[in-house]
Amino acid sequence: DRRFGGRRAGLSLIMVCGLLLSTIFLWLVGRQSVAAFATAIGLIGFFLYGPDSLITAAGAIDIGSPRYALLAAGLINGTGSLGPVLQEVIIGNLYQKEPTNLGPILGLLVGAASVATVMMAWLARRAQQGKANL
Repeated sequence: DRRFGGRRAGLSLIMVCGLLLSTIFLWLVGRQSVAAFATAIGLIGFFLYGPDSLITAAGAIDIGSPRYALLAAGLINGTGSLGPVLQEVIIGNLYQKEPTNLGPILGLLVGAASVATVMMAWLARRAQQGKANL
C-alpha cells in the first residue's frame, strides 16, 4: 500500500506477469532437472498467492463496500474454489491420455496464466481510468 498507494490492480498485474513468466520457465526448463522444476514451482507459488491475497481479501472490501464485503469475499472465494475442483478432473484426464508427455498439462498452465494476465491487465487499465475501485 505504501509503494502503490492502495492501487492493488497494478501490483497484481506485475505479479501475474511474473506468474506467466514462471509458468513459461516451468514449461521450457522445468523438465530438465529437479532443481529447475522446484525453482519454477516456488516462483509460481510466490507470484500466484500475492494477487490471490490482494484480490480476495482487501479487494473484496473495495468492491463490496464495508457493508457487503463479506458477501463479495464469499463470492470471490467461492468462484475461486471451482478452479481446484475442475483442475483435478482436467489435469487427471490429460495425464491419463499420455502419462509420459507433460506438454499438454504445462501448456494448459501457461494458457491459464496467459488468460489471468490479460484479465488482470484489463482490470488494471480500468482501475487506472477510474472505472474500477482496485
